[in-house]
Amino acid sequence: MELSKYEFDITKELISIALSNAADSFSKMANEKVLIQGFDVSILESKELFDLTLNLNSPEQYALKTEIKGRVIGKSYLIFSTDEIRKVFDIFAPGKPEPVAGSELDEFQKDILLEF
Repeated sequence: MELSKYEFDITKELISIALSNAADSFSKMANEKVLIQGFDVSILESKELFDLTLNLNSPEQYALKTEIKGRVIGKSYLIFSTDEIRKVFDIFAPGKPEPVAGSELDEFQKDILLEF
């Protein structure tokens, strides 16, 4: 699928608004300031997406997939390294066991990430 420059700019702006809202919510939940340091938008062919998702299964990264439904449909992915996940758990579940690189998240840890 190809988007015109105008359509792509609108898409990036909508994503920027969504990320800002997510950062504001996270900031309120964490009771500390949260900043977004830029983001990248890519339109991928199925093969490129498949190649990307193969890399997401590395023990060093976790992916949170969100499905977008309604008049506009799609999927978005948040990708976290093990260190980033640990920081999230330190904020929302201090004292709870942290994920170990290469291991699956337990249900409690998954539930915390789903709060995003």
